[in-house]
Amino acid sequence: MAPSTAQAAAQTAAAAVVVTPVAAPKHGRLVLGGMASMIVYPTGEVYAWGGAGAFNIFGRGGLSRPKAELVEKVRGIQDYSLNGVHGCALYSDGHATCVGAFAVPNPMQWQEVESIDASGSAVCAVRHGGKLFCGLDRKPVLDGVQSLTVASSKRVCAMRTNATVWCRGLRFGRTYEYEERAGFEPAYTEKPIEIRGFRDVVSFVNGIDHGCAIVQSGEVYCIGFGESGQLGNGKYGAPYAEIKPVAARGVTNAIELAIGYPFTLVLRKDGTVLAFGGNDNGELGLGDRKQRTIPEVIPGLDHVVHIAASDSHHACALRENGVVLCWGANGLGQVGTGAAGFAVNVPTAVVGLPAPK
Repeated sequence: MAPSTAQAAAQTAAAAVVVTPVAAPKHGRLVLGGMASMIVYPTGEVYAWGGAGAFNIFGRGGLSRPKAELVEKVRGIQDYSLNGVHGCALYSDGHATCVGAFAVPNPMQWQEVESIDASGSAVCAVRHGGKLFCGLDRKPVLDGVQSLTVASSKRVCAMRTNATVWCRGLRFGRTYEYEERAGFEPAYTEKPIEIRGFRDVVSFVNGIDHGCAIVQSGEVYCIGFGESGQLGNGKYGAPYAEIKPVAARGVTNAIELAIGYPFTLVLRKDGTVLAFGGNDNGELGLGDRKQRTIPEVIPGLDHVVHIAASDSHHACALRENGVVLCWGANGLGQVGTGAAGFAVNVPTAVVGLPAPK
């Protein structure tokens, strides 16, 4: 299905959208940004594969790599966030360092950081006391923040400690042309506003064109554009969109979400993964390239503890034994099969990572 002008432009923006992982520290953290993939191990070792952007940030420029390579080893590294042209490392002592195109000044240094997201055109961080800062803000954008998630240059969202969702930027289900056409209700908000309809939120993920939340019951609710079925409610087709949250059909026991463009992944308590939405590049991992409008279990993908997805049409999963599997678009080797080129439509083990212990 052909994307709109705004959607097509969004596809070029690199974004890695993941929530705080449920994986125990021993398993590591997956980071996907643009056409690159990474895993950050508790030992401080960082492996990357795919687009050259991830390697340039670590001073290891050159061509893309179709298999995993060790790019950094730093003690105390707790998390990493990647855009494809810039990235940020968060350390256990609460300081963060950002380098790359949008890290101004370069390198950008942050202190008293609780979490950080570099997947948009500006770096945003939750600092001490739950205060959200973006870019060069001298004053917090929002307080009482528990977690944040950034989608390209479109939107910054945060889950607050009262289990509500607040966002600044382009409203879900709207385009930049909406305000002129409708004549009311600004499509873009300069200040964070609450996204009505989300209650008892456990985690929230913000994508380019849609967002989803896990609520306390373990169900999943989504909002925004659903032209490819990425809301999981059985509906699709342009210009279909929901401006209030709708339930993803039949989803229970959800513990983690990952959103790409335009698809959604849900990790369940039993270690299986559900997928729905666009699938032109095999990003659903279902063995074909047909879109799904309702959630479907990815065959053979079990014992999963952590998932991640990219707006460049690929995704990865981490198993409890330490094995990383990826699938989807593979133009620069971001699936990690050892060869770049054709898309991979089933979960495939990444080549070059250390052997599971």
